[in-house]
Amino acid sequence: MSRTLPAILCALYCITGPAFGQAGAVPDPALTPGVVRAIPDEQIRDTAWGRDERHVTPAMRAMVFRAYHVTGIHDPSCGDPRCELDHVVPRSCGGADDERNLFPQAAPYWHEKDLLEDWAARRVKGGSMTVERCQAMFLAPADWRIAFSAVFGREP
Repeated sequence: MSRTLPAILCALYCITGPAFGQAGAVPDPALTPGVVRAIPDEQIRDTAWGRDERHVTPAMRAMVFRAYHVTGIHDPSCGDPRCELDHVVPRSCGGADDERNLFPQAAPYWHEKDLLEDWAARRVKGGSMTVERCQAMFLAPADWRIAFSAVFGREP
């Protein structure tokens, strides 16, 4: 009997697991519509993203994980090795450090989205892509995976 209960719980989790944790490739637009900052395009192009100060607090992180029913970066819905708390609209495209622009993104998707973000950031900085076009690649109803496929010629 002691072996039966864990087997039942494991089977139940395998069937209903996604209802517990909702980390995935794309955000739920009802929870995370995406938010951009009202800053000049020149400031977006001139900022050294990744070297500047982020303004995502532990309380913001906790709120986003709670909204998605994810326990943290090592939640079972995160995949291997972990989730990343990701910006819907990347900061390099003017995305805000705001709960409405953050979602838990499962592995391996965050690796792939980072490739697209870096590609777009280089174009914005170089002037061959507008900030608005960069934002549109990520804001709903757009799905970053469509842009990824168009840019890299493969599925993420």
